[in-house]
Amino acid sequence: MKASLLILCAIGALVVVAAPASSARISHRVQITVAPVRPYQPGDQLWTGSMSAPTGASVLATGCQRVPPSGYVTTGSFYNSVAEYANHWEWSNGSSSQAYNWWVKKTDGTTVASGSSAGPGGAANPAANNYYWRVENRGGTPQAWNVCYDVL
Repeated sequence: MKASLLILCAIGALVVVAAPASSARISHRVQITVAPVRPYQPGDQLWTGSMSAPTGASVLATGCQRVPPSGYVTTGSFYNSVAEYANHWEWSNGSSSQAYNWWVKKTDGTTVASGSSAGPGGAANPAANNYYWRVENRGGTPQAWNVCYDVL
């Protein structure tokens, strides 16, 4: 029999941690499911331009955040998540399922993982450290993402 711990973040992303109920054998198998973000609709708040790197980070963070926290990132603009201490980052598709570039960066700005997507979500597993997730919207409409992080 398995016991499951479900954490529902305020942004709607779901983190599921499963381990056997027996204390004799503990499994560290973790499954993270990142919920999609509602597509942009006229009248939604918009973010333009770029922002500086965040400072500080939670200790042994596990959770999710919406990027941006409210509104949507306009075409050609960048947005950063809050910095977190983690070794697993996973994100939803863009809310409009359009192209974007992404980076996982240390708080000093060093890039540890990066890529481009035609719309689908993705994941990166850098060594545990303080990181933030950065995105550039390359789609034709404003977008937002749900980003989850953990120490696996």
